[in-house]
Amino acid sequence: MHDSWIDRALLSLVRKMVKPAPVRISLGTPQTEITTLPSSVPTTWIKDRSSLIALLRNPQMNFGDLYSEGRIMVEGDLVGLLESLYRLPSKWPAKLQSRWLTLKQSNSLRGSRRHVRHHYDLSNDFYRLWLDSQMVYTCAYFPQENAGLEEAQRAKLDLVCRKLWLRPGEKVVEAGCGWGALSLHMARHYGVRVKAFNISREQLAFARERAKREGLDGQVEFIEDDYRNVRGQFDAFVSVGMLEHVGKSHHADMGRVIQRSLDRTTSACLTWRTSASTTRARWNSGCMPLSDRMTPWLACSTHALRACGASIWQDRLPASVWAQCNSSRSCSPDANAAICHGRERIFTTKTINP
Repeated sequence: MHDSWIDRALLSLVRKMVKPAPVRISLGTPQTEITTLPSSVPTTWIKDRSSLIALLRNPQMNFGDLYSEGRIMVEGDLVGLLESLYRLPSKWPAKLQSRWLTLKQSNSLRGSRRHVRHHYDLSNDFYRLWLDSQMVYTCAYFPQENAGLEEAQRAKLDLVCRKLWLRPGEKVVEAGCGWGALSLHMARHYGVRVKAFNISREQLAFARERAKREGLDGQVEFIEDDYRNVRGQFDAFVSVGMLEHVGKSHHADMGRVIQRSLDRTTSACLTWRTSASTTRARWNSGCMPLSDRMTPWLACSTHALRACGASIWQDRLPASVWAQCNSSRSCSPDANAAICHGRERIFTTKTINP
């Protein structure tokens, strides 16, 4: 049934694509019930030719869809297989496809609005099905192993606020505020005034209604506009889970916004989907928690922010990551060191432990 030369050729391309990951690739469906028990080499069953073509066309997007539809089955350790595939170096077809998608899905002012409408404006009812009551969409911080999602999200919001060293009466700008949980938390518990920028109408409607209901609409202004249009001077700039939406090609735009929004006695806190560890420094700093997998993003972001005159403070980064991101200069891998290019000084910042 699956022995045509077309199927064999497509299967061969898939096998080449996953080399040298330890996995067997088979076409069709297993004749016996598969097991998910760990084995030395897992076997991936690809149901038919259309599944093969979909996998070759866009493996990162389509693997998960095909697996959830039962058109790909994995016998053996699924998590181990995914880790092996994730560690594969990018090959030229994947790089070409990534470049094409980047151009096609540009995060320009118009493109960003189109993407947000497609993703976030599905309806608030959809997101209520699986988010916490505050509709916090970014990663939670679990202070104890047995903490629930609600507690973990509150802990994350408070951790960000403490890292920012917020003081009553300060003016804060948030880029990409989602459903407004962080802005409202800052206003309620730290007495600051917040301008929160977002281009999702569904999220803004939820946030504004909640602010009015809780009596915080006088402290928090939810603004329907792109982060690139932030104007004015603030005591703190915060953006949680936004950099992956900004896109690498627009990191410099974010850097310029931060630079013009803050003076030398203020700070910025940027996070994306890795650890929850950040540090706050009062010197136009971008505070970014990173892992080894995010090294290229860190390098790009730090260079973009430094080009705008910002300092970058390191917080508990692996020495290999910090060294790679500062390869153009000699620098200290100390966990609380800050490199300020242009001033050739090393600062030490106080880390506020959660």
